[in-house]
Amino acid sequence: MIASVNDLLTPISIFGYSFTGQILISGVEVECMECKKDRNLNNCNCTYEPCSRKGVCCDCIAYHLKNRELPACCFPDDAEKTWDRSFEHFARLVGAGRV
Repeated sequence: MIASVNDLLTPISIFGYSFTGQILISGVEVECMECKKDRNLNNCNCTYEPCSRKGVCCDCIAYHLKNRELPACCFPDDAEKTWDRSFEHFARLVGAGRV
């Protein structure tokens, strides 16, 4: 639970990535600490080469969620290479015990 606005300024870590920069919480844009893009790129398994969001996890997650998808980092490498990032594909992988 968020106790104060200062709690929103703490970087969020999910799947080994640090989310910083501008985020949207309940329709309100909040400015967070600086992006850790270089560190995030070390964990990024996205194989889509023209992607401009690599390492900028807040933008990546926002983009994929808007399209009812999850980012590459949620998938095993072989599943990620199919570029099927849908919730349904993820659910099949969970059902098969692969995630």
